[in-house]
Amino acid sequence: MDGETVYTATATFGRVYTYIGAAIAVLIALVLIIIGFVELFDKDTLVVDALITKATCATAPGGVGYQCVLDLALHPGGETQITTAATPGQFKAGQTVKVAVNPADPTKSAVMDPSGVTPRGMGAMMIGAGLLVGAGGLLSAYLARRYKAFAALEGLGGIGSLARAF
Repeated sequence: MDGETVYTATATFGRVYTYIGAAIAVLIALVLIIIGFVELFDKDTLVVDALITKATCATAPGGVGYQCVLDLALHPGGETQITTAATPGQFKAGQTVKVAVNPADPTKSAVMDPSGVTPRGMGAMMIGAGLLVGAGGLLSAYLARRYKAFAALEGLGGIGSLARAF
């Protein structure tokens, strides 16, 4: 077997390996973009300020953080009661928090992360991540098709990955 034959076989394997990876990347990208658009245009989520009128906190299941039942006075107008997921600190009556409210069912509301990332902001980030993942997958497929050397390098990387797996 001469060097050119090995080079061609490795490049052919690399192209197939890259096309499979690109297909997976595009599927992941589509999922991220779809979820991102759902979050971005979700009309059931409204972020409002809320005053905690009563807070009952206990150690969360598993012993990490706290789980709180909060009675909230929502601004503008309305009241609801929600149970938080495990949080690092306890909430106290009189504290103001941002709440993502589901107007159709206020009991499915959630206290926002203090970082301030809204569901719409998260949706936009997911769309951006999906576009980057998809573009990366398609770019690698294009380069493997266009350049034999790139395909051969992808083939070597794929052979290495398969060898480590077994």
